[in-house]
Amino acid sequence: MTAIFYWYAWIAAIIVIFYIQKRTLRHALMLFIGIAMCTFSVSSLSAGAHIYIHVLLLSGFGIHLWVRRHRSIFEHFWPFILSIGYAAILMFYVIHPVWGEFPGVSLGMFLIFLLLRMIVKDIEGLLAIWMLMNAGGTLSSYVIFSTYSNEGLIESQTMMTFVLKGVLFLFVFYGVHNLKRAIRRKRMNSSSKGAAVV
Repeated sequence: MTAIFYWYAWIAAIIVIFYIQKRTLRHALMLFIGIAMCTFSVSSLSAGAHIYIHVLLLSGFGIHLWVRRHRSIFEHFWPFILSIGYAAILMFYVIHPVWGEFPGVSLGMFLIFLLLRMIVKDIEGLLAIWMLMNAGGTLSSYVIFSTYSNEGLIESQTMMTFVLKGVLFLFVFYGVHNLKRAIRRKRMNSSSKGAAVV
């Protein structure tokens, strides 16, 4: 699990350095990735402390990215609603782990990102809602399982690996969106130049 996390983290760092144009977003994401890499496996901390540190990390950066743009009142409810849904799915998955072996999990993740893309259009909002959804859902699941003395079922390292995998998916969506926009702009420029010549 540790090797996979660091692979995801380094790939995300390379994408952020070379392909994210907004400097403030680039700095925020590099800081997030750096802190996540430093706190991923600190052996002196308990499993509960890891959960709380990573939930605070995701919540802090999620809120920071979420408030960077003005949003309607309705949009502020989505992180809470999706956190509840994520908690329900996470608890179902923890209780029935056999569902994680099916190949449809990655397809389900893709469908979740399509849904998120319909709700929020900008990359900051998508990253923020993904972080807040994971933080809220993981914290809710951890608190519910700890009331039954089963808090060991939620692992912080698995959560952070899943979060970075999702961040990479979002970067792919962002890259495809930028590519489509650049192609559309190039076509419009070429068609306007052709019309000007005539």
